[in-house]
Order: sequence, then structure tokens, then C-alpha cells
Amino acid sequence: MPQVAFPSSILHLPIYPANPYQEMLIEGLRKCAVECLGSHAIRYPLAIWHRNGRPKVMHFHWVYLNHFGGRLPLFLRAQLFLLELNLLRALGVKFVWTLHNLQAHEAADLRAEHRFVRAMATRMDAILVHSESARLLATEILGDRLATKLTVIAHSNYATKYPVLPTMNESRMDLGLCASAPTLLFFGQIRRYKGVIDLMKAFARSAPPNARLLVHGLVQSGYHDEFFASLVADSRIEVINANIPDAQLVTTIRACDAVVLPYREILTSGAALMAITMGRPCIAPMGGCFEELLGHDAGILYDPNSEHGLDRAIVEACGCRETLARRAEAASRISATYDVNPIAASLRTVYEKVL
Repeated sequence: MPQVAFPSSILHLPIYPANPYQEMLIEGLRKCAVECLGSHAIRYPLAIWHRNGRPKVMHFHWVYLNHFGGRLPLFLRAQLFLLELNLLRALGVKFVWTLHNLQAHEAADLRAEHRFVRAMATRMDAILVHSESARLLATEILGDRLATKLTVIAHSNYATKYPVLPTMNESRMDLGLCASAPTLLFFGQIRRYKGVIDLMKAFARSAPPNARLLVHGLVQSGYHDEFFASLVADSRIEVINANIPDAQLVTTIRACDAVVLPYREILTSGAALMAITMGRPCIAPMGGCFEELLGHDAGILYDPNSEHGLDRAIVEACGCRETLARRAEAASRISATYDVNPIAASLRTVYEKVL
């Protein structure tokens, strides 16, 4: 039976085209008869609302205090943004916010970031998080009253974006990798909080001689000098400082035995969802979203507070590729439970409630 058309369009902002997450979610919503619009801009919500046909619901994604830099002081620009939200609320606009992080990564002032998050939350009609662990962490920042606005709606897998996957052997041939070498991968933007230098040091100390570590991703501009000054000299480690095109990223993930995500802080991990979509297990710190998503079937989870926790996880991953193959099968099974269509249907229900 076809879905009844939704009574209003939904404006998603800001849209980040580099990550297909929003593209897939919006397509899933359209299958649920919810018309969606998108805006790359975020700073002037009143003008954005007017320019996009005055929708009844604005769905915010990545909005954090340090996004408001510019000619005006940070605090003043953020206050003007919140004032515009007040005006939009007075006009009857409803707000939904997906809380992807609890603060901007590498925030200079955590207390100021959290004050801004609470100020945003006060104005929202619904706040979404991607996991139960994220809900608990968000509750610590928001407090019990604002936490009543929280709803858990999972982050989808990427299967609709990448329906056909190459085999590991095909991918290794394309990349010129040895078919029998244990191969680990870090991918995505390289930023301080992601612990890539720690990963390279642990790999250099603990990985067997025939293992490979691929580090593929663009180094954040503000971290460039520090990263390359700390780079580990090891012929088994390959660093490619560039944005990786989609087709090459799929090939690279499929070529590896496991994806390593040694993040120092995380609320939600699209990279972990991408890895399991590609049928690859993850090495990641225990707790939080990683443990909830991967469990011990699709993950090698280590204690981030242990001095050699990551080393031991690398040794375990490189020690038995047959075990990793079983974890890869588990990753594919888990990924299948994060289909975008039921997730979009749950989001439609949230929109219905706020209206």
C-alpha cells in the first residue's frame, strides 16, 4: 500500500555531499512519501527557511559552536543564530536535530560547546541520536529535562549506495597488494582525535613483518604539520594524504582484512557503518557506539586505557586471518540490520509527532 503523502516538506541542513549518509536517508524518506529539501548553508536559518519555501520542519545535522567563526566574535554569531531560531519558532516552524557529536571535534572550550548544545536543545522539538550509548552520553550533557526530547534512530548502512562489491582478491590485485599479507586499514579524514599516530606507532611495534597498514585520507589542515612531524617511518605503512574517491574507497576497504578506528572520542561512527557495509570487521576501543554496533562478533575491541591495548588487538588481527574472515561474515550480517528504509520510516514517525 502506498504511503500517504506527508503534509509538509522537510529541510535538512547542512548537507555534506562528501558523506552519502544524508543522500541515502533523504531517498529513504522520499520512499515514505516525505518530500525533503537540502541546504549546504547553516549560519542564517531565517534566510535559508525563506529561500527554501518556508517548510514546516527544519532538520539540523552538524551544528556546533565553533562553526560560527567569521568577522563577528564567535559568541555573538552563535547568539544571533539562536535568536533566528527563536523567530522561526514564533512563526510555527518545528525543529529536529540529529546529534552526531556532543561537541565540535577538538573544541577549544568544552564547557562553552556544551552550553551551546544545551541552548540548541532547548529550542528543538525532537533530538535524535544513533544509539543507546549515545543517548546515555547525551543525557549527561543535556540533563534529564532536555533528555526527554531524545529518540534513538540508528545510522543506516551504506548498502543502497554500494550494492555491488568486489571480492578481496579482485581488490588486492587492483591495488597491487600481496594476497596473503594481513592488511589493516584506516580511512577517512585524519584528525587529532582519531588517534592515527598512536595506531602507526602500535603497528610498528607489534605487527608481524609481512603485515601492511594503509592510512588513506586527507590530513586536516590544522593538524598537517603535527601529523607529518610525528609520522612513523616503517616501510609496511602506506600513507596517502588525499580524499579517496568512492570507487577507490570501496576497493581499498574490500582489500583489507580489518578496518582500524582508534578514536580517542566518538559518539557515532559512520566509518564503522561503512566498514561493516563492506563486510569488514573493525578494531576499535571498547565501550560506546563501537561495542553496541560491533559486539565481539564483528569487532576486535581493546581497552583504550591500557598502554598496549591497541598493540594486542593488532597482534590478534594479524595472527589469524581465518578468524577475521568469520568476523567479516558477522559484519555483513550486522550491517543488514541497519537498512535505511525502516530507519527512514521511523524518522517519518518523529516528524509526524513534532507536527
